[in-house]
Amino acid sequence: MRTSGRGGVLELRGACVALSAPSAGDEREFVELRRASRAFLAPWEASGGDHDPFGPERFQRFLARRGSSQRFVLRRCQDGALVGALSLTRIEPVARSAQLGFWLGEAHTRRGYMSEALALVERWAAAERGLAVLEAQVLPENSASRALLGKLGYRREATTTPLVRAVAGREREHELWLRYLPQHYLPHSRG
Repeated sequence: MRTSGRGGVLELRGACVALSAPSAGDEREFVELRRASRAFLAPWEASGGDHDPFGPERFQRFLARRGSSQRFVLRRCQDGALVGALSLTRIEPVARSAQLGFWLGEAHTRRGYMSEALALVERWAAAERGLAVLEAQVLPENSASRALLGKLGYRREATTTPLVRAVAGREREHELWLRYLPQHYLPHSRG
């Protein structure tokens, strides 16, 4: 993982993808990718609210959310194309945990982009934010996300009522997947 940044902007760079904090200049590409992938993403998209999850309002909400969160756009290193996004939300410094959310445009799936992006974010979250646990909420029928998380060492913990949220217009129970980040990801104190 190489961490760099232009003008103090966080960037995580791997062999195939680069992650950076979103900026206003990402809006057009972000919205176009989500609209092109609407049928692919819609079954997993949280519903409710007063905005189109595939329109500019979705990007503005993604861009504006700060506080206890860190958002990233994913770009392919080869040509700089935006391929998806990733979020760490509800970052809890005391519990050393955060919730993970991610999506890829349909044309960019099954190429290893999200595997690399998650590995980069895990290392950064541990080393720079001191996090020890990441959790993801996944619909039971989302086999692609379940397979990805399982491959990366996340473990399904439970399917419980507290994880019910509206998806595609109806209340849905989610599975909770946890990843205890390896200790060697954590920064070591120098005495």
